[in-house]
Amino acid sequence: MLIRPLALLLVALVVAPTLAAQEGRSLDLMVNDTGLAIGDAERVNGLRLNFRDRYLQQVNGINLTIWTPYFNDSTRTRSSDAKTSRFGTVNGLALGLPATGAGNINGLGLGLLGVVAEEEFRGIGVGGLAVVSGEEFSGIGVGGLATVAGDDFSGLGASGLATVGGESFSGIGLGGLAFIAGEEFSGIGGGGLAAIAGEEANGALASFGAAISGDDFTGIGLGGLATIAGASGQGLFTGGLATIVGEDLTGLAWGGLATIVGEDGRGLMASNLATIVGEDAHGIVTGGLVTIVGDELRGVQVAGLANIVGDDARWLLVAGLANVGYDINGLAVTAGVNRVVDNGEHTGVGVAPVNWSTGTQRGLMVGIVNYTHTLRGVQVGLVNIVRDNGLARVLPLLNVGR
Repeated sequence: MLIRPLALLLVALVVAPTLAAQEGRSLDLMVNDTGLAIGDAERVNGLRLNFRDRYLQQVNGINLTIWTPYFNDSTRTRSSDAKTSRFGTVNGLALGLPATGAGNINGLGLGLLGVVAEEEFRGIGVGGLAVVSGEEFSGIGVGGLATVAGDDFSGLGASGLATVGGESFSGIGLGGLAFIAGEEFSGIGGGGLAAIAGEEANGALASFGAAISGDDFTGIGLGGLATIAGASGQGLFTGGLATIVGEDLTGLAWGGLATIVGEDGRGLMASNLATIVGEDAHGIVTGGLVTIVGDELRGVQVAGLANIVGDDARWLLVAGLANVGYDINGLAVTAGVNRVVDNGEHTGVGVAPVNWSTGTQRGLMVGIVNYTHTLRGVQVGLVNIVRDNGLARVLPLLNVGR
């Protein structure tokens, strides 16, 4: 049963290169462009066999070639038919033994080495080495090494090395080494070393290396080494070494060594070493060694060594060695010093060996040494110092403000 198809293919392999060399000549067994064509026939409804296409306009059916078209042939002019690509259109099956291509492919493209659509690919493409669309790709593309769309990609793309959407990517993209969306991304993207969206990302990006969005990132970012959002981040972000959000964060961010939020942070921000929020933090900020909030804290701040707040800190601070801020309001607990700087206020409860304020203490301070310029409350400790308390400025055990 296989003898007749194999014989036909053998004839095509022998005849097609000879006919292709004769400026578009073909052996046509067709009626009204329907049937079998061997060579560089322009239009075929049925089966077309050719070595390499130069004059193809349209195939509705099966187009089998040995190699990709002459895409760089300057003698090839655009068809007068506005619906036809300059490099031809295949509606159906584009089969490459080992490679094939066309201007547009609508349907199924298979190539032992690769499948190339110079313009648009809509359907399913499978290439031993690569599946490439010069412009848009819609559907499923699987390439042994690479799956690439020069412009927008929508659907499923997978490859051994890299899956790339030159502009936007919508769907699922998986690359053994890298997944890249040049501009906007929505869906799921995974790459062994990197998963990258050049602009906004909506969905999930994951990599053993880095998960990166150049602009706003909404969704989930998982990076074995780092997760980075160039602008705001909303969702869940983790990085084995670092998680960085360039502007505002809403959600959860964790970094193995550091978590950095460039502006405001809302939610949970944590790391094993340092957690830094450039402006206001609302929620929970924790760090194995140090946490830094550039402006105001509203919530809980916990650090192995030190909590540092540039302005007002509320409501709970717990640190191994130091809590430092301009104003501390609430409960501050440390095994070292609670330090209020620049004539600020400590309001609430402070528990530490040293509670030290160059401004005002309001509430209850419990420690070995308590020091303030002005007291509006109670100090309990071995040495209690209130600079402005007149004769009672230094008292043991207890000092009460006026």
